[in-house]
Amino acid sequence: MKKIFLLFFALATTFVALNAQDTPKSFDYSANLDKKTSGTCVSVKVNADLKTAISVMQDLLKKEGFKDAKKKGNNLQAEKTVFPTISTDYINIYFGFVQTSKDKKNPQTTVNVFVSKGTDNNFLNAVADPQLNANLKTFLDTKYVPAMYNDNVDKLREAKQKGIDKTKSDLDNLNKTIDKRTKDISGYEKDIDKANDNIKKAKSDIESSKKQIETSKALLQKQQDELKAIK
Repeated sequence: MKKIFLLFFALATTFVALNAQDTPKSFDYSANLDKKTSGTCVSVKVNADLKTAISVMQDLLKKEGFKDAKKKGNNLQAEKTVFPTISTDYINIYFGFVQTSKDKKNPQTTVNVFVSKGTDNNFLNAVADPQLNANLKTFLDTKYVPAMYNDNVDKLREAKQKGIDKTKSDLDNLNKTIDKRTKDISGYEKDIDKANDNIKKAKSDIESSKKQIETSKALLQKQQDELKAIK
């Protein structure tokens, strides 16, 4: 029971710690999309490894009804498409993912989102298209960041649940062992009682046999004395 309490306490403490952390906010940035392409983008840093950051974004885009984004390396991209969440115009959008920390306990990934229109190779920024820029930041801050948070909480809950389940299993096994030992002890006690009864009976039989022997000896002596008297 103590282990289960400690696991629940750790879970609650971690949730409080997660809520206490500063919520990541998107920001304007200049970064490399790939080895050949760079430019202005909107970025956000999340606490996740590269694989998770990409997976959560893919799921979120599908929920938003945007199924055009295709994975290419560590990027998601869609060209000549409409993503109503940020713009009703045809755009080219590229999501670049760069893992900045591979710490197993606290991995971090930076997500860079580049947007351009038509055949223009210049990526849009807050000056060129302030509304699209604002919509993109809103998407990242109010949808992607919460989705990442929920994913982290779900994984934490699963890990804690596994710990709780293991502790319950250990307790069940311990109770089974105690029950078996109790039955064994009860069996041993019965065996001991039976053995004591057998010992008592054996002692009684021995005493009875001794008396019979003494009686037989006395009778034999009497018969020998009578025989001598006759001679």
